[in-house]
Amino acid sequence: MDQTIITPQPHPRPYWFVDAKWIVSIILFITVLLTIPTYALYKVSEEQPAKQILTYVVAYLFSPDGIDHPDEIKAIRQHLLVNPNPPIEIFDGFALPFTYDEVADRSPKEIRLEIFGQISKALYEMGPESFTVSHIKDVDMQKIISENKDFIYPFTQLGHQQIQQYLIGLGVFSGIMLGFLMIFSHRYGRLITPGVIFCLSGLPTLLINRYQIGKETIDAIIAQPIHQGYPFLFKYLGIVIPFGYNVLAETFSIVLITGVGLIFLAIFVKLITLIVGWIIALFTRETNNTLIKEKPEPDNTGSGKINNVPAKATAT
Repeated sequence: MDQTIITPQPHPRPYWFVDAKWIVSIILFITVLLTIPTYALYKVSEEQPAKQILTYVVAYLFSPDGIDHPDEIKAIRQHLLVNPNPPIEIFDGFALPFTYDEVADRSPKEIRLEIFGQISKALYEMGPESFTVSHIKDVDMQKIISENKDFIYPFTQLGHQQIQQYLIGLGVFSGIMLGFLMIFSHRYGRLITPGVIFCLSGLPTLLINRYQIGKETIDAIIAQPIHQGYPFLFKYLGIVIPFGYNVLAETFSIVLITGVGLIFLAIFVKLITLIVGWIIALFTRETNNTLIKEKPEPDNTGSGKINNVPAKATAT
């Protein structure tokens, strides 16, 4: 009785896998776009760059006529000329670090940045609320810090730690979405799909690398009166972005290169698979041809032989 060998067929992928892949791809794309600037913000909120940013921001907040305006500096010079001791206290516990000769040789911008540079160290460690309570007695100055604490907080120690938590959360969520994408994708799509997502996410690097933003942008912004021109939010971003510009450009570039690499890896694996499959098919065909040639053929002459091999004697 003939027996038919049934080769098991692979189960078809559920139809909803395609829809799920598109949904997960969109979510992953958005998450990666959020993760990149969050990482850049995390890097510039580290102690050294954060203190530099705070120096510019706070100095600008307390220089409503622009950081180069000479009026307040003239008053400081006159005070030091008449009464060099005791030193002037800008904030409680922070004395002016200059003598009269040093003030005379420096520009208003340099003096302000020097003053607020030492203040930014305490501001970074304490945060705006604690710093205000400990070091600011003037009500108007307290109001300036209170109204702008949201601009100051990201570049404090506590702000840096909170940004780190956001970054970890986005990274874990991105990893989960990438895992789901692997499940819902098929074969080489497990490389090509995330590769395309990373390429699209990294495209802003082409624009960022074309338009360089340097520290001269900060100098132009803080030289203007604070209430003149664009709203303070845009000026604030103009101060912060140059510090994170290189990190942002490098991160977008890495994401773009990773995406291109995944796509090329998928193409390479596909080519290797085709070559190996062709070699196996060629070897299998040659082996089958050899077996067919060596297979004994029955003798149709009635001599009882198969390929000249005598047949066994039968009893009569």
